Amino acid sequence: MDVLHQGLAPHLGWSFGAVTALTGVVVLLLWIPLRQRPGVGTVANVVVIAGAVEPGASGDPPATRLGWQIALMVTGVLLNGVATACYVGRATRPGPRDG
Repeated sequence: MDVLHQGLAPHLGWSFGAVTALTGVVVLLLWIPLRQRPGVGTVANVVVIAGAVEPGASGDPPATRLGWQIALMVTGVLLNGVATACYVGRATRPGPRDG
């Protein structure tokens, strides 16, 4: 999904975070015919992710050494798993892309 967000941002003239939020809202609207009901976790996922990706995407220079790339990838996957378990495991409903 992030490739889509990165591609749309310059074409729309929006920030990466705004495009991420827009995509989340569009995906939530696609839930209507599926009769999925969003919960607190679903809406929080859109808001928190959109707010967090902006500073994360623009603040740090890219890792160029393989060791750092591997460490960042493993850390990102582990933290993503923990975060997903926190909001799905608490029955706050899945995020828009998880539903």
